[in-house]
Amino acid sequence: MTPVFQLHRRYYRQIEFKDRLNEYIELLECTAKELVESCGLSAATISRYRSGERIPEAGTENYEALIAGIVQIAENRKMPGVTATSGAAALTGEAINGYHSEGKYYLTKNRDEVAYYRKRAERLLSKASPLMEIYRQDSGQAYNAFLESDAKTEGSRHTILSSLPLHTASDDLIIRILSHNQVSDSEQLKIRQYIDMQCERAAEILSHDSITEEIPELTEDEFREFPMILPLAGMFYEKDIFYTWQEYQEHLQLVKDYARQHPDYHVKQNPVSAFRNIQITIHEGKWVIVSKSKTPAIHFLIRHPKMRNAFENMVLPIIDK
Repeated sequence: MTPVFQLHRRYYRQIEFKDRLNEYIELLECTAKELVESCGLSAATISRYRSGERIPEAGTENYEALIAGIVQIAENRKMPGVTATSGAAALTGEAINGYHSEGKYYLTKNRDEVAYYRKRAERLLSKASPLMEIYRQDSGQAYNAFLESDAKTEGSRHTILSSLPLHTASDDLIIRILSHNQVSDSEQLKIRQYIDMQCERAAEILSHDSITEEIPELTEDEFREFPMILPLAGMFYEKDIFYTWQEYQEHLQLVKDYARQHPDYHVKQNPVSAFRNIQITIHEGKWVIVSKSKTPAIHFLIRHPKMRNAFENMVLPIIDK
């Protein structure tokens, strides 16, 4: 193995291990609880691996148990191509662009199948376009310009969140979250600038109208199974940034404090999380935005009266599995 490859591998393990593990969990369509039962590790250990707090060393008992658990789930799901070799390659960073250094790493998704569903998604989006405005990463600047301009217009806002609102977080909390997720200084600056923009937008709306936000109220077990991430879909950030349980609790308290300090800001805690990767924002009588936060982020701006009315009168919970 060349020094360059060794450097890449070391960087990959430090920065990307949690993302690779979470991709496997999503690909296998399993829950954290299933992985815990399959590999025999504790829920707390799996949660730390998923959030990036811990990285198991290759060859250790925990590492081998994690690989064995992933392979067992893949076998139960009858998914070819996931072996101890390929699983280890993906998690340690030996898989580059779907290729193992020894030629033994196989993609778990057939490329033709991926291409088919990508084309199908594009066709669906083309049919949806006449009914809504669609914002993706290449139109991110226009999307945020629209929201900034709209903040000055009258009308109450109602948002259903899968995470906690950024504009209620303290600088200290955000810095700690970004630091333990090993976000680079340059990326931290971009994220904090985006959060400042969110704060200004909320302040502008509250200067003339009300904001109601529905937020998930999770038990510790629910949080361990599905760790919460910072809601950065609006800046089209490509990596998940995880809260710890303590940080989630701290931010939840900050949301309540913000509500006490702002009479026109109302918060509703949902004991049943309606969505994990979807956010719905409603500007009553004007538009609805449905945002998918999981990479790649995408936002659907709906002005059609009947479609908008359906969202405004939607009754929760609708459970998103």
